[in-house]
Amino acid sequence: MRGQPVARLLHVADQAAAVAAGTEDAGTGDRCVDTDGLTVEQVVDAIVAGAAVPLLSVPLSGQ
Repeated sequence: MRGQPVARLLHVADQAAAVAAGTEDAGTGDRCVDTDGLTVEQVVDAIVAGAAVPLLSVPLSGQ
């Protein structure tokens, strides 16, 4: 999107926000994580902490 006029960037941002709102209103997806002000690591921690299926412990040796 580099080099695009500000008006085009604002239009694309508005479209993305509308799609996101529509997706949320439709109940699509299992969870929503507010990522504002969080690092990537904090977002991952929030997702893992709220996972519906616990992570399984599987031996790597095949035993």
